[in-house]
Amino acid sequence: MLMNIQDIPYLQNFPNDGRIAPLMHYFDGERWHYYAPHEGKVIDLLVVDMVSGIYLATAPAQPADLAIPLLTFLFQRKPITKTFGAFDLLYNDLQNSFSSLYKQFVLFRHFASEPHGPYGEVISTELEYAFFNHRSAYDLLNRFVIDFLGQHKILKNEVPDSFRKVVQKAAEDRKSAYGFPDRVNSFYDSRKDQFMILRSVRDALVHDGKRPGSIFKLPEGFAIHGDSVIGKALKKGNLWTLLKPNPQDLGSCLALLAFLAQDISDIIGEVEPALTQSLSDLPAETAPGFQVYGRSVAKLASQRDAIPEYLNNPWRMKFETAVMAEEGAPG
Repeated sequence: MLMNIQDIPYLQNFPNDGRIAPLMHYFDGERWHYYAPHEGKVIDLLVVDMVSGIYLATAPAQPADLAIPLLTFLFQRKPITKTFGAFDLLYNDLQNSFSSLYKQFVLFRHFASEPHGPYGEVISTELEYAFFNHRSAYDLLNRFVIDFLGQHKILKNEVPDSFRKVVQKAAEDRKSAYGFPDRVNSFYDSRKDQFMILRSVRDALVHDGKRPGSIFKLPEGFAIHGDSVIGKALKKGNLWTLLKPNPQDLGSCLALLAFLAQDISDIIGEVEPALTQSLSDLPAETAPGFQVYGRSVAKLASQRDAIPEYLNNPWRMKFETAVMAEEGAPG
């Protein structure tokens, strides 16, 4: 059905202050919609279902769907094309981190039937990718902050398109050079030490050509030694204990991946109040009562929800793979 943009149900306060009219998937409580632009109007496309992605609704379409306060704020208060684009990429990195967790179970089950296969090389590659993805999320978040503060004309000067270059500056230098509000400065400072430790691992893998370290396949899961590149860096940052090392100083790869996934989720959650509390004059909401939700493929959503369990008890592969074999599916 062809309609005017002003007639889209969720645009209760049509933006007339420079904001865009965000077109996205919409769940009305019973049916899915997607409004596609067409010659100055929009077509209401009825969607059968959504497998994965971001949508707008007054309540989650499924209990497992995740409310995203940061994107809800942007949608409601100041939607702009650049900011929405940066967040979409950031959400993809979060999804990628869930995929890495999912693959641990797939790969453990696979190598249970191929005990002499190249599990070391495969898991090393998975760990390398997880660190690349983690660093990507931080740089995308930095870009997101720049675009948002720039839109609100808070920035004094151009800000580097690199989280590392920004966070390495002292808080006062960051404030004087870029005009960062105190709340945003505090967010960067709260992430600085841990980020730099994880960044050192990523740089060793990318720039120095080093390997993560020898991978061990225990009955309870894949493991990496505390004397590896990753282990030494995590010990330096007092993070090694998160991998629940055993008496042989072997840390859980599952716990490492869960930690990286949780960290990406945390920064997405923490940056929203840092930005919103930096603004004194908020524009009216575009769609009062609506929230933005993220939907993962069902198996990825289960990995997201299991992160606290993985961090608390990562040595679980022997049991989990037995359940997987009965159910015929990983995770």
